[in-house]
Amino acid sequence: MVAELLERLGHARSRSGQLAAAVAAWSEAAGQRERSGDRPATARLRGLLALVEWDRGRSDAAEAQLAAGFQAVEGTGADLELTDLHYIRLHLLTRAGDIARIEAEAAVLLALPEPTGTQRAVAEAHLARADMAFLRGNFAAAREHGQQALAVAEQAGISTLAALAHRRISAAAANAGHHRLAREHGLADLALARQTGSPTLELSARFGMLMIDMHTDAWEDVLRNAGELLAQGYRTGSARGVADALASRALVLANRGRPEDAGRCLAEAREVYGTAAAADRRVFAVVEIAEAMTALAAGDPERAQTLAASALATPVIIPGLGLTVLGEAQVAAGDPVGALDTARRLEELGPDAPWPAACGSWVEGLARAALGERAAALACLRRAADGLDRLGLPFQAARAELGWAEAAAAVAAGDGHAAQDRSEAAEAARGALAVFDGLGARPLGDRARRLLRGLGERPGTPPRAVASELSERELQVARLVAAGLSNAEIAGRLFISPRTVTTHLQHVYARLGLPSRTALARWVLERGLAADITTGIRRVGEADT
Repeated sequence: MVAELLERLGHARSRSGQLAAAVAAWSEAAGQRERSGDRPATARLRGLLALVEWDRGRSDAAEAQLAAGFQAVEGTGADLELTDLHYIRLHLLTRAGDIARIEAEAAVLLALPEPTGTQRAVAEAHLARADMAFLRGNFAAAREHGQQALAVAEQAGISTLAALAHRRISAAAANAGHHRLAREHGLADLALARQTGSPTLELSARFGMLMIDMHTDAWEDVLRNAGELLAQGYRTGSARGVADALASRALVLANRGRPEDAGRCLAEAREVYGTAAAADRRVFAVVEIAEAMTALAAGDPERAQTLAASALATPVIIPGLGLTVLGEAQVAAGDPVGALDTARRLEELGPDAPWPAACGSWVEGLARAALGERAAALACLRRAADGLDRLGLPFQAARAELGWAEAAAAVAAGDGHAAQDRSEAAEAARGALAVFDGLGARPLGDRARRLLRGLGERPGTPPRAVASELSERELQVARLVAAGLSNAEIAGRLFISPRTVTTHLQHVYARLGLPSRTALARWVLERGLAADITTGIRRVGEADT
């Protein structure tokens, strides 16, 4: 019974976020199974170890465990364990972005369900098909195979596979632009992940929801949920969870014109992820896309272009966003012809993908404007703005509206008498400005104001940064500073690193214009925010648990 108890202990450790302890228990259990000659059980445990080692950022150890699993199952006829190992290998290859090996492994896996005939194998085969369709940019087929996997998993009562199926459907729907469907399946994924008690599943599900929030311009939700993901990632020792949270936060900060703050988040993500970044390409590419957006915000389009191209060299989980950033960087770097090719790549994603198609129209509009093709630019930008507006994406639609207004104003200036064009340009710029001010997108807001002044209008001054702009996590840190806690003590209370506390404080000082901890403590006390310190800490702990 020792090996069985150790295996159960490993599951308990994993579900409580104690990944190192889970590895220790499963490793000892695997040794027990090997000594007793139970090779299928040994293979099963090696597969579990491969997954948890990868989530700890130890890709070499994960590969070694997987190889040991295949060696243990060889010649045993244990079809179910063999199928699981092949699916784990496919899962890791997908995250590594090795397309050639992905296709080869998928072919092997898809041939296995015939002899095994198990529902688990059939569900895993459909998940493999969903992965391959996604990597080829066929989001409709990815959703279809995800639905088939979900039906089989639910019928068999395999909740972990059902959660993965919801995740495939959600990712495909989000990248295509069907955001309501994406959110529905993302929430189902998160609910099942919490039900299984697996922190790995929950971290991935949380990140999926973050990407949906980012796709739909819900920036405050991104910041709030990134704080929760960051705390859980540090608590469970998941480098991937920490990096995902920091990259998500950096995406918002870059859009708000705060490249230095975004850069600090991304530097921490790289430090935490370490050498695992080279292996986990599919996930870590999100960090590179955020770095490209940050470089654009900092006025360095050449570096942005290099970073975006690097991210897209392997399959990524947000191809539409990555290509859109690449196209914008190409135009800014003086390569509109390259941007036209990127626009084509966006429009070819699909079928049934209105979001990348609209983004492709926006990139093409920018490129046509840079090439002096004003009539074509106006048509593309209008098509983009209307398409993004129909999808309920306020920031992206406003960005396209501003581009259209700038092109329309240039046409009017060239004609010298097109008063109607100037009036329409001013109206579009005013609408875009309202969206930018509401979201805190200061750089684009400044652009809209410059355009309006050039059209003879007097736009209002930009709104000042206020306390409400602080994220929930930043307010928690500020309250604990006012309570007299040190950075190390705050880190322990909130389950984050001391460096993250320092980063939060830098954000707070810059945003509120405060010079010191004493001034911040006074600010908290003057606004009556110190009264619920204990309650706030308890809420965070409960949410993370």
